[in-house]
Amino acid sequence: MQQRPLISPAFIVYDQTCQFRYISPANNWVSRLNPTPILADGPRTCAWPRMAMTPRRVLLLLCTTRMCLAASCRADGEACDAEDQALLQHESNPRFNILQVSQATVPKAKRCANEYFTKLASANLSSEYRPWIYRSSMPASGRNMVIGAGMGTTGTHSVVVALEELGLKGYHFRDARASANEHAKEHGLPDYVVPIVEQLKQNTTACYGAIETFDFSTLPGNVDYVSDTPFTELFLDIYTQFPTAKVVLTTRPSLDWAKSRKKHAKSPPPVLRPCGLAGVKDYAETDLAAMLDSYNDLVRCVVPPGNLLEVDLFANETNLTETLASFLENRLPLFQEGRVEHSRAVNVKKHTI
Repeated sequence: MQQRPLISPAFIVYDQTCQFRYISPANNWVSRLNPTPILADGPRTCAWPRMAMTPRRVLLLLCTTRMCLAASCRADGEACDAEDQALLQHESNPRFNILQVSQATVPKAKRCANEYFTKLASANLSSEYRPWIYRSSMPASGRNMVIGAGMGTTGTHSVVVALEELGLKGYHFRDARASANEHAKEHGLPDYVVPIVEQLKQNTTACYGAIETFDFSTLPGNVDYVSDTPFTELFLDIYTQFPTAKVVLTTRPSLDWAKSRKKHAKSPPPVLRPCGLAGVKDYAETDLAAMLDSYNDLVRCVVPPGNLLEVDLFANETNLTETLASFLENRLPLFQEGRVEHSRAVNVKKHTI
């Protein structure tokens, strides 16, 4: 067996099947071996024989679509140096330990989901309605993402306008229909949302099947935010794949929302994974209001306070540009080199719809 040189530091790359590849700094030596994939109740990790530890490190891996992000620990089980820990915990570092974040997020999401479905027990939903189940086969990603978690008719369009004024690109409900996806085309985004939305409209079995196999980590690389349908109905599915996401929750008085939302008769009720459920027109306003309150509580339960911005555009006039800029901070392309002035501020008057 070829002797492995003790070169440090090194670039270490992995693919989705946990193939190991060591590349020296000079890129003059490459080794491959196949570690054993470990599938547990959570993110995929990889393990391999001790002989593969070169230099003196063990790497805990979280497989993403094309590679694995690595968290470094010493081979003898000692804690990492403070400097290493600082690097690994810093979001901007390529080795940011998304595995640790994901492993903390998933149990919390499961607990919050259980509380959520308990609250929904009296909401007169179909007996076919299934609770959310964590998709352990889907990779988590540490990429910057903004999730607009507010249900439609809560001011989501105003938030999208402000996000785009701040230089972000993404998908909104307008991109969910094949006949009205000019918004995505305008920003050079592929027709990504329509297929999943069309699958969600199929029979209950096909709908759940589509959700179980849809990988949100395959979102186009130039997408900075997602908002409204279908991302609200699949909030836990996408959030557990982007556990460091910043989340914007638009709210309004729930009964007022229900009265307004019923004008969108065929829209699904405000619940997670509404496969096979009737449109909002078939539910009492009080039931719809209870569903919305339960959903909003779920978002508050799962997302850490520092990553959650809650805004009620129906209560106050708001300068969304400034509010979002302050919340998103260095995640904004236009703010990464210091604060800049924008061509216009998105001032939102108190909503009355």
